[in-house]
Formats: sequence, structure tokens, C-alpha cells
Amino acid sequence: MLDKVKAAFAKVITFVKKNWQIISIFLGSIFVMFLLGGKSSIFADKSKKIDKIHKKEVEDILEIKEKEQKQLDENRQKLDEELKEVKENYDSSLEKLEEEKKEQVEKILSDTNKDPNELAKKLSEATNFKVIMPKDD
Repeated sequence: MLDKVKAAFAKVITFVKKNWQIISIFLGSIFVMFLLGGKSSIFADKSKKIDKIHKKEVEDILEIKEKEQKQLDENRQKLDEELKEVKENYDSSLEKLEEEKKEQVEKILSDTNKDPNELAKKLSEATNFKVIMPKDD
């Protein structure tokens, strides 16, 4: 029986000598699995911390983007309101100016008693147009 054990042991030693690379890869793989696996692993903890930091950064970026979009919308609304106000002021000022010019032309017409030369002279003064008067012969 001792011979059988010695023979089996010799076979195992021969197998290990022939296949030592496969056995070392197998044992190394098991060691790495113990090192990297499990909840208490250093690498898993660091990975979780990095994920947390990344999620926080993404949330911050989204929050900043949302604030920028809100500010942009407010600025656009303010611009639209101010442009509307400016247009209304322009339109009212233009109407007022047209009315004043109309009144001024009517006053000139009534003051000149429909004399064409005097009318042309007064209108050129009021409108800043250059009027060439006919030569008196």
C-alpha cells in the first residue's frame, strides 16, 4: 500500500512539473479574485468614490446649465419688453413729429396768403430743402 501512495505521489509531482504554468495561472487567478472581489476591496471602494464624485459633478453641471438657460430666458423676455417699449415710443414720437410738421405747414400756408415765392421760401426754411427761386426779369 505504501508503494501505491508513493506511486500516486510521484504521478502528482510529474504532473505538476509538466503543467506548472497552468497551475500557477489558476492559483494566480484565484488570488486576484480574492484581491479584487468582495465589498471590502480597496479598488471597489475607490471606484465607488470616483462614481460619487462624477455623479456630483454631473449634477452640478446640469444645475449650472439650468440656471444659465433660465437667465437666458429672462434676458430674452426683458429684451422683448424693452424693444416693444422702444417701438411704441418711436411710433408715438413719429406721430407727434408728423402732427407738428403738418401744423407748421398749415401755419406757413395761412401766413403766406398763397404767395408762391414767399411760400417756397418759408417751406425751404422749415424743411431745410434748397429751393431755387425763379429769376425776376
